[in-house]
Amino acid sequence: MLFPPGLTRPAGWPRVVACRAPAPLPVLQALDDPLFPAEGMRRAHAQISEAYRDAPEAYAGLFFSAPRCFDVPMQETAFARLVARRPDSATASS
Repeated sequence: MLFPPGLTRPAGWPRVVACRAPAPLPVLQALDDPLFPAEGMRRAHAQISEAYRDAPEAYAGLFFSAPRCFDVPMQETAFARLVARRPDSATASS
């Protein structure tokens, strides 16, 4: 992962990741994370949604009632999205 120093000074993380638009972007958020308040997550979701307004199908902001984790339900959701977006997924299921 490339992380240039100072990258988030001119723009916060939501705006940085939104630069990927219209590339697929799933964001899984744990609402009970003690490090990141839920209100901030919702604000970030709104900013990213705005950046993806011309490609809403490419962005998924998913909220889970969970602490800071990447538990089984979150993993299953993430992997299902990856499989569904795979270019050959239509032929793989035939």
